Amino acid sequence: MRKNTITSIDKEFFDSSRDTLKRIEIIHNDVERFPFEELSSFSKLEYINLKYNSIKRIPDEAFGTVVNDKIKQIDLSFNKINHVGSNAFKYLTKVEKIDLRYNKLTVINNLAFSALYENSKLILHLGCNKIMFVSEDAFQNQVFKSLNLTDNNLTTLQERAFRGILKKNG
Repeated sequence: MRKNTITSIDKEFFDSSRDTLKRIEIIHNDVERFPFEELSSFSKLEYINLKYNSIKRIPDEAFGTVVNDKIKQIDLSFNKINHVGSNAFKYLTKVEKIDLRYNKLTVINNLAFSALYENSKLILHLGCNKIMFVSEDAFQNQVFKSLNLTDNNLTTLQERAFRGILKKNG
């Protein structure tokens, strides 16, 4: 669904394809809220693309509290996201790419990108936001293939915020 004026998605919208849906692409719309928590029950879902919308928040435990080893890529770039909740992606144990470029993030909150298990395949794009501060436990138990913080408002990098990453990759 591209280039429409969709503003919201009901949590029941995808129910009929819960056991078969592999990709969700809702691009260039006006979606402000999305039922992320419903996605944890989609047994075959691998790819989520919601770029160029108006999403403002990713809630705590957005993708549920049950291990999901199917979702591989999430593109939320070019939205209006200003908050990523605690453990938002924690249970996505096989995710390889999360793209949050060109949003309105100013702070990376505690546990926002925490992981249940180390995932050395994860590429996390946080470039082109307005990030000024990264909380100490923002990346708890996380290992990255690549972490991109290019073009933000960071003036100081606190070692304790990156300690786990540096230790594991060093």
